[in-house]
Parts: sequence; structure tokens; C-alpha cells
Amino acid sequence: MSTHFRGSRLGTSLSGSLQEMLDNNELSEEDANKFMDFFDESINQKLKDVTTKSSKSKKKKMQVKAGLHSYNFVDNVWNFVLEDAVFTNLKDINNPEKTVDLPAPVKYMKITAVDSKLHK
Repeated sequence: MSTHFRGSRLGTSLSGSLQEMLDNNELSEEDANKFMDFFDESINQKLKDVTTKSSKSKKKKMQVKAGLHSYNFVDNVWNFVLEDAVFTNLKDINNPEKTVDLPAPVKYMKITAVDSKLHK
């Protein structure tokens, strides 16, 4: 099971709250570890469900035009931070006549790409 998402905003927020409860003796170390393990299981299962459902039911394509603010590649993980991203031509592959353009650019967007063969 991956603990990659403990570093996300949600994961760090949960970790901080649990640490505060540990400091105030409102929670045992064992219970805090159980919460973090449950968080890992839940987030991984949800992401697995989302990717499985989206790949089987509706497939969509889109174009993103943006400036590249920064990028890095560490441990087979690419991180891209895009600036003023504009999404166009959101197309439903099952119904190619439908297209939607998002009305306003996104100021900053982070994309993380991981080789799925390495993280199973």
C-alpha cells in the first residue's frame, strides 16, 4: 500500500491534527497509526475506483495550453506546475459532437505523473 499521499495537503492536515491530539493525550499512538493506515487505504482505494470507472465508462480528451512554471523528476515521478492553464476541447469520446471549453484560465495547476508499472 502506498503512503505517497501522506505528503498531500489533506494528509499533512490529518497528520497535524492527530499530532495535536497526541500532544493533548486525547489519542493513543496506536490509534493515530490506525487513522493514518485507514487514510492510506481509503485514498488509494478511491483513486483506484475513480481511474477504473473513468477508463471503463466515459473517456474524455482535452487540450491544455499553459506556461510551464516549474518541473522536476525525482524517483520516477514527474511534477509539473503550469501557469495560466486554459482547457479547451473537452470531448466525450463516446459522443464526439459534444465539446466544452472552460471559461477562465486556472492560475496555477500541478500535475503529478507516476509510472503505473512501478507503483502497483
